[in-house]
Amino acid sequence: MPTGLLTLADSQAVERMCVAWARFRECQRKIGQLTMFSRDSTGQLAMSPLVRIQSLAAKEMHLAGDALGLSPVARARISAPENVGNDPLTLLLDGQVYRPAVPRKSRAN
Repeated sequence: MPTGLLTLADSQAVERMCVAWARFRECQRKIGQLTMFSRDSTGQLAMSPLVRIQSLAAKEMHLAGDALGLSPVARARISAPENVGNDPLTLLLDGQVYRPAVPRKSRAN
């Protein structure tokens, strides 16, 4: 994502993406350790609740990604100079830059 494209107003969507991503990965880890199936109260095999939670996390990542313009279609519409540094969030997002906006000073002062 081009430098300066995201602002402080995008911070909630970034947080939603990060939380959903962490939840998705944790479910994947637990499903790998356990199983995708469990027994319900009647003893029948049922899909593990982890699979449902993981699915909801994937949907939240998709929604947050749309809000942040992370779909291929949205990226094709973005044109700005790319300037990627050693910012930890940049590295976490695989070269995608997040720079919060600096609040403007009030003219009333």
